[in-house]
Formats: sequence, structure tokens, C-alpha cells
Amino acid sequence: MSSAKEMSFKSLKFLRFLVFCLISIHLTGHSSLLIAQISADTLLARSEKALGLDNFQKADSLARDLYSSSKARGETTSQIAALAMLGDIALDQGQYRSAQSLYTLALHTLDSLPGDYAKLHSDLLHKLGNYLITVNNYSQAIPLMDSALLIRLEENGSDGLKTADTYNNLGIAYEAMGDIDKALEYHYECQRIRTIHLKSPDKLLAQGLNNIGLCLEIKGQYEDALRMYSDALDQYSSVKPPDESAMADVLINAASVYMRMYQFDRAVTYAQRALETYKGVYETDHPYIALAHNNIANAHLSSGEEQIGLQHYDEALRIRIDIFGEVHPAVAQTYYNLAVYNMIVGNHEQARALFQTCERSLGKEKQEESDLSRINNHTLYLETLRQQAELEIMTFRDREGDIANLEAAARHYQALDQLLDYLMFRYESLGSKQDLAGAGHAIYADAIETAFMLYQITNEERFWHQAFYYSEKSKAVLLFDALQRSRAESFAGIPNSRLENIRNMESQISLAEKELYLRNRDQADAIDSLQSYLLHANRALRAEIEQLNQDFPTFFEFRYATGVPSVSSIQRDLLHDDQSIVTYFNGPTYLSIFIINQDDFQVRQVGTSLDFDAYQDSLLQSISDFQHVSTQDLSQNISRYYRSAYLMYRYLIEPIQPYIKKDLIIVPDGALNFIPFEALISAYPTEMDNLRQLPYLVRDHPISYNYSIRALYSLRQREKDSSLRPYLGFAPSFDPSINPDLPELAFNDQEVLEANEFMGGRSYVDEDATKERFLNTQGKYQIIHLATHGLANRNTDDFSFLAFTETEEIPTHDEAYLYTREIYNLRSNANVVILSACETATGKLYLGEGIASLARAFTYAGAESLVATRWSVNDRTTKDLVNGFLRGLKEGLPKHEALQQSILHFLDHSGLNYAHPFYWSAFMTIGDVSPVEINTSGRWYFPLLFGTLLTGLLIFFLIQRKTSHRKPSV
Repeated sequence: MSSAKEMSFKSLKFLRFLVFCLISIHLTGHSSLLIAQISADTLLARSEKALGLDNFQKADSLARDLYSSSKARGETTSQIAALAMLGDIALDQGQYRSAQSLYTLALHTLDSLPGDYAKLHSDLLHKLGNYLITVNNYSQAIPLMDSALLIRLEENGSDGLKTADTYNNLGIAYEAMGDIDKALEYHYECQRIRTIHLKSPDKLLAQGLNNIGLCLEIKGQYEDALRMYSDALDQYSSVKPPDESAMADVLINAASVYMRMYQFDRAVTYAQRALETYKGVYETDHPYIALAHNNIANAHLSSGEEQIGLQHYDEALRIRIDIFGEVHPAVAQTYYNLAVYNMIVGNHEQARALFQTCERSLGKEKQEESDLSRINNHTLYLETLRQQAELEIMTFRDREGDIANLEAAARHYQALDQLLDYLMFRYESLGSKQDLAGAGHAIYADAIETAFMLYQITNEERFWHQAFYYSEKSKAVLLFDALQRSRAESFAGIPNSRLENIRNMESQISLAEKELYLRNRDQADAIDSLQSYLLHANRALRAEIEQLNQDFPTFFEFRYATGVPSVSSIQRDLLHDDQSIVTYFNGPTYLSIFIINQDDFQVRQVGTSLDFDAYQDSLLQSISDFQHVSTQDLSQNISRYYRSAYLMYRYLIEPIQPYIKKDLIIVPDGALNFIPFEALISAYPTEMDNLRQLPYLVRDHPISYNYSIRALYSLRQREKDSSLRPYLGFAPSFDPSINPDLPELAFNDQEVLEANEFMGGRSYVDEDATKERFLNTQGKYQIIHLATHGLANRNTDDFSFLAFTETEEIPTHDEAYLYTREIYNLRSNANVVILSACETATGKLYLGEGIASLARAFTYAGAESLVATRWSVNDRTTKDLVNGFLRGLKEGLPKHEALQQSILHFLDHSGLNYAHPFYWSAFMTIGDVSPVEINTSGRWYFPLLFGTLLTGLLIFFLIQRKTSHRKPSV
């Protein structure tokens, strides 16, 4: 007896056969001698023109004439072109099954021909990919589009118009999958090429503007999106005759923006205009008509017109089911909207049923383990799961304590966690991954709260562990990914030549990104040839890494491991008996604090007031802005610091004080990443001038910071290089007459030379401290010490920089800057990198990732630990603090304890003028704080000694040789 799967397959084959027969019979009745005398190219051009004017009947008639005449003449390639044209006509009218059959038949016919028809093959792949995009099957569309693109790049070059068409469709596919930054890369490249060939107004240029606008809308750049839509409308309306259907597409998108901006009347107006236009273009029901109904319903319901809105939902759903069937993302979208409406108005059971129907329309089978590859719209599935979890929590609160609803919500959050991992793996662009990490942080906040609610009811500690798991998954997602890749490269047995090739590709990409940033820094240029290069270079890099995944399964296994270490493994592997890991999760109305000791695990949830964020800002500003405070405002500044430092202590430390050990390893979250915990005070001061004697947290606890516990695990598992030399110091010189943006540093050379004297190793100061020398030497030392200028770029975080000495050979200031983006591609072996410069640990905060900083970039590059600064630091006091830290390292102290002792010594011996936390709490230790076993075995300097001896012998030999040939003067 045949299985259901076999029956389904046979049914599908029969359906395809039936469609093929119907098409064949229908297409063979139009041949005539007159038609045979008209060239195939002419008929095809006329059909394309008619289709462009939305004259479907004429376009269809001409295409069928072309098929008949070509068949009569035995011109198979023209028959294929006719089939493809008929597929285009069917697709434009929403006849999707017919379109698929026609494209498939054309491709099958082409495959049966001998010879190479690359151009026609690429056209058919492109069209079939376009069909798959239209029916929302993006995962299958992208490989077809990629195949078409490779052929078109070879046939038409990188600037061909057909190449641009494929870029456009790839952009649409990636946008629909949620990888918005990747979509923008393709749309900008498409627009660049079309701008070369076409003059405004043009429908293709308008299409590109519309697609770019859609991406900007999704990114929340509403005003920019509206400008793009306005320009697209102008172009569409200016072509002769105007493209009514395309104009309606833009109106629908503009309506969506106005919805997001809460301008519901405008949204209704634009969507209604689009609906009327679509009805004028299409004679029967069409997906675009359903889309207009769906969006009109959204706007009416948002403005309180419920009855009208529900009527439009019903019409949208009817049309979509008639065209697509029950399993389709467009159908799911309307079910989702109806479910959310019922949820809001309190119809929880109806909402629950509609969400379940929505899941089935998205491709999720009942009673089946979640197979995420079968889901046809992952971004909608994410929102569906999220709303279902919220629905269960709402129901729980309504029923006053039914645990079954909370357990259901917990299951939805488990599914969301799996989906976030899946999407993070699939997304290609860094920006889209960052956006996803931010969305994940909000989801994990709700998951943590649910776990706490379950703990309060059951008193089962497993819910503490569940909350801890979600807290850890919410942190440093991209950093962990980078560290995992480095680990995978080390353990997967990949040949060095393959790894070196990837690193060279990454280096070239980094250089191009830097050049693009410098070119556009003063005047942004959306379409640039460098962007084209970067798109192709990134495609090549991804292909190379994907090949590694296939060739080395161990690499894939390590690279994409997403688990969180258990509490017991953390206690076993990471902690001594006098250490505590304290990890925070900063929720919307609460602060979750997880305390892990070697023999204990505690969790506390602290409610936060509306002023909590203000206290954080006040603490940071009262310290970091101290250098700009006038004498008359000094008292107010100190009072502000006292209050905020004490209040933040009460939030962050006091609730956990009974559980913490001496050494604190802190994993902050959100804005807490900016807070200097060292400067928190455990009692409110009674004297205004008592800054040296305050009960600072740093007096009782050496403190270190980590981006996540997973990141710390990866750093601890790094293999140490026993051949490294002990110390490398750089102290560049700065001449304001050469570069007025960088003032002279008075003490940095003393800082480095003094450190070199007691640490050994090598130092470069003044004109010797160049960027090139640093890049050539940094990989050979245990301790790297950079006493220089640093600047955090909060707008473009990849281009924060460290400055090196400018020489006559350096053409511009920028060539002496080491940018964050360049640091990512270094391979650092250092045990500790000391960034004795301003703002090296600060930058833009990304929820779910942390602060994008110079320090973080060195962690990406492989540095075991960092000493970095939170704000602009004082040149003179920095010298004392850093050299005190280095002396502690040489004595064998752990890094955080070495910094603590340096700070305490500074407080006890500096003048009162330097006791303010501004001078000492900028410095922080990040990463693995294990002591540095400074290499004094001599292995590292044998090559240097040998080289020195060889050089000496060579000089001696040359001198002797020169002496033996000397002639006497006459």
C-alpha cells in the first residue's frame, strides 16, 4: 500500500501533467501563415510592452501567437521565450500555479536542448526565482537567484541591467526574511547599476526607490522611507503612460508608514487609493487587492472603527485563501491580525484559536516537533509566538493564578529561543544580526519574568536556572559568535592556507569599508562603487566560510554551538572559593541579579523605580563630566555624585551583599555597562570633602567585567602561546600643528618607558610609535600597552580609533588611526591589552550585545583580557595608575586585583585634588583576570639573541674586509 507521502507525490506529478496538457492544447491553436512571417523578437517585444501597460489580454494573445508561430517553424528557443512570457503574464495576474507550470516547462524544454544557452538559462532561473519570491518561498528563491546572478555576471558583467534585476530580487528576498541590511546592500547595488544606464524618470529607478524605502521603513527610518516613496511616486507618475499598478504599490507602503507613525486617517486614505487603483488594473481578485483590504482593516481598527476593519479583514482573507490556499504567509498575516485584535478586546479563546490557525498557515504542523525550515515566514512566526506567550500571561492574570497558562507561555519562550538561534545563523549582515539581538533581549526579558512567576508559585529552583539561561542568551551574542569561530578554527584541523585565505579576504573587506567610511564621512553617498566591491567581496567570503562548514563538520559544530554553560559547570570550571560571578539583567520594570559562587547559587529580583535610569545617568555624568565642572559648581557636582553612587549601590549591591565573596566578576546588562561599580559607595557621606576616605566598593572587592559568561568560557579555553615576549609599549607623539584634533600628551612616553624599564620587552615612543610597526609586532607579546589618544565614534562605532604617530610618509591623518573595524581582523595572542587612552571601553550601546568599543574589538581579535577606559582620562594620573597595575602583574597578582591595588595606592597617596572618581574609576579590567605568567624562560629572546650575534659577526666581517682592501694615500 502506498504511503501518504508517495500518494502526495503522485498527485503532484499528475497535476503537473494535467497542467502541461492543458497548456499544450491551448497553445497550439493560434498558428497562421501571417503570424509566421512576423519575427519572434517583434512579437515578444509587443507582448512585453502590453504587459508593461497592464494590458494582460493583449500581452497574452501576442505571447500565444509567438508560441504557435515558433512551434510551426521549429524554433525551440522562441517557444521557450513565449512560455516564459506567458509565465510573466500569469504571475502579474496572480495566477500562480499557471506561472509556476509555465516557467518549469520552459526550463525543462531548455534543459533538453544540446548546446549552451547561458543567457536564456539565467533568464529562466531569474523568472522562477521571481515566482518563488512572489509566493513568499524565499529560502528556495535565493539559490535560484544566486545561480542566475553568477551567469549574468559572466554574461553581462557586474554593471549589466539584467544583473541589476537579479540584485533587486535578492534584495526583496532578504528583506522578506528579515535580513534588512543585506537587502539594502543588494538594492543599493541595483540602483547604482540602473543609474548608469537609465535616465529619470524611469519605472526601474522608481522600483528601486520603493524597495529601498521599504527597507528603511522596517528599520524605523520613517521620514527617509517617505522621501523614497515620494520620489518613486513622482517617477512612476511621470513615465508615459503612468504605471498605475506600481503607483498603488507605493501608496500601500506609504500607508504602512503612516500606520507606524499613528497617522491612521492618512493611512486609510493612502490604502483606499491603492485599493481603487488595483481594482481598476485587475479584473478579478488579486493578491494586491487582498493586501489593500488587509492594510485598510489595520488602519480602521487602530482608529476605533472596528466593524469596518473586520469587514476588510474578511475580504482580504477570502481572496488570499482562494488564491493561495490555507498554507501561505499572506493568509497567516490576516489570521495573525485577527488574533491580535481579539486578544486586545479580551476574546482570549478566539485569539488562541486564530493564533493556532495562523501557525498552520505558516507551515507548522499540529503535534509535530518544530521544523523551522518548513516555516514560510520566520519573522511573522516570531511575532506569533511572542503574542501567544503574552496572551497566556494575560489569561493567567485574568484567572488569578492558573499555572497552566504560565507553563504554556514558558513553552512559547522556549520555541522563541530556538527561533532566535535559527535566524541568527541564517542572517548574513552584521546590522541585521544586531537588530535581531535587540529584539531577542526584549523577548528574553519577558521569558525571565515568566520564569520568576513560575518560581514564586512552585518554589522550584529549576526556574531560577531557566531565568539564568535566558539572561545569558541575551548577552554578547555577536561577540560569542566571533569567539566560537576562533575556537572552531583552532580545533577543526583546517589547513593554514584556507584560514589565511579567509583572513586576507577579511582584511581586504576591512580596507574597503574604511575607504568607504572616509569617503562618505563628510557627505554621505548612498550609491558607491566601493559598495559594489564590498557586496561581491562579502559574497565570496560567505561562500568560502560555507565551504568550510561543509568540508569540516567539526568547524560547523563548534562554530554554531549556542548552548549556555550550566551553573554547576560554571562553579566547577570558572570559580575559586573566594570569587563570585554577579550577572545582571536589566528588565523594563525589574532588575534580575544572579549570584554564582563555587558552592552556592542565588537569584534576586529587584523592582526598579521610574527614576532608576535617571540615577544611572546622574552617576555617570557626575563622574565623567567632573573635568568640566567650574569651582562654583563643585559642591553641587560632589553632592550629585554622593546621592547617585549610594542609590545605585542600594540597587545593585545591597540586595546581594550577604552572598558575594571577595572577588567580583560582574556581567552587566544594558546601560549598566557604562557604570563604574568601583565608585559605588555603601554609605551616604556626611562630609563634603571626604572623597579619599569614602566606602568605595573597590576598597572591599577587586572587580572585573565580562561581556557574558559564555564569552569568559571561550577566553578561558584559549590556548596560550609560551613563546611570547613579555611586554610591548607604544607612546606616539602628537603635534597639534600637524593634527589639531589631537593635542600633545605630556606623560605617555614616560608611562611607557618607565613600564618598559621594570617589565622588560620592547617600547616604541615618539616617531617610532607608528601604526605599521604596531601591526607588525603586536602578535608577539604577552602584554600590550598603548598610551595614546582614543576616540569613541558613537554614530559609526566601527570607526572609533586609536591614534599613532604621524610621519612624513603618512599622507593623511586617517592613515595613522587604527580603527575598530581594523582591530576585528587582527589576530591577537596577548594575555592583556592595556588601552591607556580616552574612551576605549565606551561607545554605542546595543541591546543584546553591549557596548561597541575599542576594547570589545580587541576581544573579538582574541585578546584574553583588557584594561580600558570609560571616559576621557587625565594624562598624568593615567601614568601612575597604569604603571601601578603593571607592577602588580609582575608581582603575580590577578589582573583585577592588580588594578584594585593600584587604585587604592593612588587614593592613599595622591593629593585631594585627584581623589574624585573621575581620575581613577575610568579604568576597568575585562575578560579573563588570571595572573599573567610573564615569560622569563628565555625562549622568546633566543631568536633575537641569535639575530643580534649574527648581525654583530656580519658587521665585524665587513669591517675586517674593508680594512684589508684599504689603499694608502699618496
